[in-house]
Amino acid sequence: MTKEETGILIEKYLDGDTTNAEEQLLRQHFNDVSSADIPEEWRVYKALFAWETNCGAACRGVDRNVAAGSSEDMAARSPVMRRLNMLLTSAAASAAILMAVSVWHVPSAGRQCYAVIDGRIYTDNDVVEREAEEALSLVAGSCDDAFDALMMMRSCGGDITDDDE
Repeated sequence: MTKEETGILIEKYLDGDTTNAEEQLLRQHFNDVSSADIPEEWRVYKALFAWETNCGAACRGVDRNVAAGSSEDMAARSPVMRRLNMLLTSAAASAAILMAVSVWHVPSAGRQCYAVIDGRIYTDNDVVEREAEEALSLVAGSCDDAFDALMMMRSCGGDITDDDE
């Protein structure tokens, strides 16, 4: 297999578009070629396909002939299994999104905004706004308040700055 053909098959493999026969061709190619003859960026694929060939099928308890793609039955089931896995994954993701959206959008029909003023609960927005403005006017000061406080300090204890030295 030429370098260009190998590159095309690797791209198809990474996109998930290879058939079982093409994957077997890749496994066989990387098994037959020495590491020195493989480009540096493809050496990771040699290890991947070696694992699939030697351990992958044995670890999953599958016959190596079936895992290698020699069975027509396996070739026919592979796209079906991929679609089934995709369908189940999509259903699980949809359920997760639906639950997340339903939690965030809990209806607030029984909820009402309120304020507690002098121990009484008020729900009327106008009353709450009026009381808030009155409370703010009690604590609000004018621009002259800061200077008046400074003048009071000077009259009580002298100048707080050392300007008169």
